[in-house]
Amino acid sequence: MSEPRREKVFLLHGIALNRFSLLFLEKRLRKSGFEAEAISYPSTKHSLDDLAQWFYAKYLAPDVLQNFDRIHFVGHSMGGLVIRRALHNYRDQLPADKIGRVVMLGTPNGGSEIADFLQKFIPFRKLYGPAGAELTTHHQKSLQAPLYYEAGAIAGTSRWLYPLASIWIKGDHDGRVSVKSTKLPDLKDHMVINASHTFMIYRGRTARLVISFLKNGQFQS
Repeated sequence: MSEPRREKVFLLHGIALNRFSLLFLEKRLRKSGFEAEAISYPSTKHSLDDLAQWFYAKYLAPDVLQNFDRIHFVGHSMGGLVIRRALHNYRDQLPADKIGRVVMLGTPNGGSEIADFLQKFIPFRKLYGPAGAELTTHHQKSLQAPLYYEAGAIAGTSRWLYPLASIWIKGDHDGRVSVKSTKLPDLKDHMVINASHTFMIYRGRTARLVISFLKNGQFQS
């Protein structure tokens, strides 16, 4: 009798947060049979390229990958950008047969209009550091690259927590990121839910959608 496949899921949090923000999703993924691990990373201390290098060296090195049949990824907000950057920058070093699926939750793939505005202020730049400066719409739109893996994105449309956000964000948004900005040309699936940027990661429906995509390559709630 063959051994069951070992499938690992790494979860990366948004800027200025830590792994504890993703414990709900981590627990739900483990109950579904994945070896899930939410990790903390120095999101406000380095650039996206440096964070991608750190993530690759610590979690995607050959001695780690050899223990699993497939590696999946879930990123909330900027965590999705770190995942995308790592998979792009180290594409030649990563075994293609082990790279699984990627789910991005409220990830500003096209940048954030809120970051465009806040970048003008010194306290924001000091608090959010080099990576925060890269969240602008201009910067992110200049860094789009084709995806060679299956990826899905979930966008939120609940803005009640951020009543002023509509001053800067046009169209539907989650209070921090527009629905439009979560999209990429090569996405395998895209889902819009009634959730805010902050709280989408604590919703049961989000967990079900993530699990569905990781298992089947599409969002089924």
